Amino acid sequence: MVNIDPTILQLILLWCGYFVLHSLLAGETVKAYVNQRLPGVFPYYRLFYNLVALITLVPIAIIHLQDNSNLILLWPEWSSTLTTTASLAALLGFIWSLRYYDMAVFSGLARCRKEKLSLSPMHRFVRHPWYLFALIIIWSRDQSSLQLSSSIMVTLYFFIGAKLEERKLLQEYGWACEEYINSVPGIIPRPWKRLSTDRMKQILGQKN
Repeated sequence: MVNIDPTILQLILLWCGYFVLHSLLAGETVKAYVNQRLPGVFPYYRLFYNLVALITLVPIAIIHLQDNSNLILLWPEWSSTLTTTASLAALLGFIWSLRYYDMAVFSGLARCRKEKLSLSPMHRFVRHPWYLFALIIIWSRDQSSLQLSSSIMVTLYFFIGAKLEERKLLQEYGWACEEYINSVPGIIPRPWKRLSTDRMKQILGQKN
């Protein structure tokens, strides 16, 4: 019989609960229900969604803050410069990409029911650049057993969540979104599969 560290099991269960709740609240069924039952509250739904996402991360953060376990997955010493550079580049890439988003709408501070489709130049290479940046930061670190458990759970959710997110976008933007999805990799870049700037403008012009 395989013995699983109770703390790791608790962490995995917390992540599973977080992902299920996150997906349900992001789903059109819940949003349509709130819009129908509480139309006056619905403009604040995005803000509520983001607050719930932050608050439900607190128990997970507490477990990690109490982690005293030894590292079990270490990058070789010679690669420290490479991993640090990759992590820093991913962080800077994320910050740079913020200029292409309406953060007031994204955060929920602006009471807008429909978020405008925004694409940064990174979207020419991957459909989910934020997920890519996060994965680079996550996997460029040494890992304890708890950290490794969280890294695996988050990675799985990024790939699953990306599919769920794209399913909604296909319904909203139709052919243009399908064309974009077929032209650009999801999270892992492939140099031979990317959009030219002109082609991306053409697709965006057909999003409506």
